[in-house]
Amino acid sequence: MLHDALVSSHAQSNTAAVSMNSSQTVQAQSCACGPPGCGKVALPIVAVTVKGSEMQTSLRTAALLDPGSNKSFCSVELTKKLGLSGEPVNLSLSTMSENSNPEAVEVSLEVTAATGAKRSRRAVMLPKVYALETFPSLTESIALRSDIAQWKHLKDLDFGEGQDVSILIGEDVSQALMPLEVRRGKDNEPYAVRTALDWTVNGPMSEKTGSANALCSFICASQSIEPSLDAQVQQFWKLDTGDVVADSELQPSVNDKKVMDLWERSVTKVHGHYQLDIPFVSNPPELQNNRALAECRLECLARRLSRDPELHRRYAAEIDNLISA
Repeated sequence: MLHDALVSSHAQSNTAAVSMNSSQTVQAQSCACGPPGCGKVALPIVAVTVKGSEMQTSLRTAALLDPGSNKSFCSVELTKKLGLSGEPVNLSLSTMSENSNPEAVEVSLEVTAATGAKRSRRAVMLPKVYALETFPSLTESIALRSDIAQWKHLKDLDFGEGQDVSILIGEDVSQALMPLEVRRGKDNEPYAVRTALDWTVNGPMSEKTGSANALCSFICASQSIEPSLDAQVQQFWKLDTGDVVADSELQPSVNDKKVMDLWERSVTKVHGHYQLDIPFVSNPPELQNNRALAECRLECLARRLSRDPELHRRYAAEIDNLISA
């Protein structure tokens, strides 16, 4: 359910915004389902009170309960209002028709229903929420009291109207999406689902045509180990120019340490110039006797050449070239 935001299991029109990688920002194209002339369709959005894990400051916002997403997300603006900071992470996102590696920050949140008796409100922990710089605007998909008043099976529901959506709760927090009660209507009518975070209203709000955007659902996100294409290209150029070696703190090997020790003991100054022993000349390392192995390989080569006269001819010609060079 997304429009101009890189994350969500929904995408508006033909554009799905997506964000979830560490040091890249990408916009993904996603699929639009259905003709663009359908009326308002409500998505499962609830009014919630949210705060950072183990923090006291809270604020009211709205959350989309998205069964088409396997991760949970929030807006960077929300984390700023709550005074939260987190760890940058690299994520890989897949929508209906695109993959991306956007930038995100991992935080932990706690949400509760914004309405109902306080003693009956259940706190739902969101241990891993990825904060995105760009987040979708889902205002047109929020069910209002005036929308549900026309439906007999819904009009007695006591639910809180959502505001701007700044949280998307995916299937990684299944207890938030689990249906506790369902209110059904006729075919092509909206239905309501009671969850741990209050009632959600889903489906078409009227039979009238309108200019609502077509939306589709599905996003698959996972923490990315592989760097993005941009990062891989930068790494390639660093290797080519030697910047990787310059930027890295390489640990000396055993042989490196032996050479450094040799130079410290042998360094002398002769006619204004420093002289150092050449490593392993004074005390060359003991090499394993591999004569038997070399003879075995030579015999294998001889058998191979005897079976292929043409290869034998080309092999002999190349050896002659090396000798005469």
